[in-house]
Amino acid sequence: MFYLIKNEKVSCLCEDKGRLEGLIDKDDTESTIMEYEQWINPSDLSVVDGKIQIREIVQTPTEIKSAKLAALESEYKVKLDALKDSLATASLADDTDTIAELKAEYADLMKEYQGKLEAVSNG
Repeated sequence: MFYLIKNEKVSCLCEDKGRLEGLIDKDDTESTIMEYEQWINPSDLSVVDGKIQIREIVQTPTEIKSAKLAALESEYKVKLDALKDSLATASLADDTDTIAELKAEYADLMKEYQGKLEAVSNG
């Protein structure tokens, strides 16, 4: 991945170095192109002593916990929504065996979810 550096800041990135070279004016001595082995959001990069540096992002414990809780909620929402849809379909078909299985699966999933929520909240 190539990065276009202007005034010590990453302003653009591209896999094709030639396209970035076309963005630099002939008399522009402040801009340069640097290569870095992986894609990184340009706002997380800076240039120090002519080398690309990754800006370290520090999260507070509260931010980390909130992110973990949001990820957990998102993960289980998909699973729970799928079970609810299956339960609705089984109910419409009056399939009592499947309804019982889905209710048990739902209860197990909720128990698992609550356990993980508690672990994140207390941990």
